[in-house]
Amino acid sequence: MYIDKSHSNMPHVVKFSGGRSSGYMVLKLIEKGLLDKKRGDVVIFNNTSAEHPKTYEFVKRIKKEVESADIPFFILEFQTFEDMKNGIYDRYRSYRIVNEEEFSKKNPFGYKKNMEIFEEFISFLGYTPSFYSGRICSKYLKKDVTEEFIKDWLDFLKFGINIQRKGHYRNKVMVDFKKVYKKHEKSGGKVPFEIFKRKKEYCYLKSPLVREAQNFQDFTNVELKRVDYNGNEVVLLIGFRKDEGYRLKRIEDRLNLNEKIEYYVKEEKEHIYMPLVFWNVTKDEIFSFWDKFKFDLELPRDGIYGNCVYCFMKGLEKLKRIKPSKETKALDIDFWVEMEKKYQRNLIEEKRNRKKDVEIINFFGVEKEMSYEVVREHIYSNFK
Repeated sequence: MYIDKSHSNMPHVVKFSGGRSSGYMVLKLIEKGLLDKKRGDVVIFNNTSAEHPKTYEFVKRIKKEVESADIPFFILEFQTFEDMKNGIYDRYRSYRIVNEEEFSKKNPFGYKKNMEIFEEFISFLGYTPSFYSGRICSKYLKKDVTEEFIKDWLDFLKFGINIQRKGHYRNKVMVDFKKVYKKHEKSGGKVPFEIFKRKKEYCYLKSPLVREAQNFQDFTNVELKRVDYNGNEVVLLIGFRKDEGYRLKRIEDRLNLNEKIEYYVKEEKEHIYMPLVFWNVTKDEIFSFWDKFKFDLELPRDGIYGNCVYCFMKGLEKLKRIKPSKETKALDIDFWVEMEKKYQRNLIEEKRNRKKDVEIINFFGVEKEMSYEVVREHIYSNFK
C-alpha cells in the first residue's frame, strides 16, 4: 500500500512534471490499477512556457497513454486577469486549462511555448525570481496553480460546477497605471513610477483581460461524471525518487515538519505522497524502464534540457552546455538575457534599501559576476 488506508477514498491528483521520473510514476500507477476515474482521480501538467519542445511532445504522448486508461489528464497554465476591487482596476492571478496543441489565433486555448506565461508572471511581480527571493516561480506557476485547480476540480466532482469566468466585462484595458502605482506606494513600494510602469506593461497590456469560463470536458477525451465524494481533501502524488534526498528535504522544509518524512507528508487539505520513494525507485530503474518502453523523452539524460530550459537553478556548468536555438524563446539565450535586463532589480535606480556593494539582483541573486550575459558568453564560446 503506497498511501494510508484512510486516504484511499479521496480523489488522487497526480502531478506529472514532464520528465522521465514522473512519467514512470504515472504509467506505473495505471499499470498497477492504482488510479480510478470513479474516485475522481486526475493527472495534471503545469506548463511554464519555458520548456523544451521535446518536453511538450512527451507530455502529449503521456496524456494519450493516461486517457487511453480512462483517466483524465489536464494541462494547466498560470494566467492573470483584470478586474476592479475597491474602485481600482488591477491584475489578479489565476490559471487556465489548455489543450495539447500549440497556442495560435485559431487555437486560443492551446498551450504556450514561447515564454509568454513566464514573462507574464515576472511582469506581474515586477522582478525576477532568483536565489535571493527563493523559488517563487515554482510557487506561482505550479504550486498555487495546482491548489486553485484542486478547488475547482472538487467543485466539479461534487456539484458538477465547471470553471467560472473571472474579470470585468469591458472589452478594453481599464487599468490606470497612476492609480495602481498609488497602491504600490501605500504598500511601502518606492520604485520610481517609470520603472514600475515599464516592468508591469507586459502583464497589464499584453495578457488576456479575463480568465474565460471553461468546461473540464472540453479538455479531455475521457467522459467525466460527478462522484460520490463530499470531502475537501485530496491525495497529491509527486514523482520524487528514492535517491533524491535533497528534494525530499525541500518538501520537508516547505511544510515546516519537525521529523523526517519517508513516503508522505501532510498539508492542509492535501496528503502528499511520493510513490517512487515508497517503491524504492532510483534513477537506474527509471532509465531501464524507458529503454524498453515504446517511446521516451527525446532529450539527453543528464537533465540539462529538463523543465525550464535555462532555469537559473541549474547552475553555470549545466547552463553553458545548452545549445542555443531560435526555435522557441525558451531555447533562445538572447531572450533570457534581455528579459533579465528588463526585470532585474537595480537597487540604486529603484531607490531600494541595499547592503554595501549590492547594486543588482537578477536571476542569480546578488552575485556580481553571474548573469545570463555571462551564461551567453560561455555558450557562444562552446558553440562557435
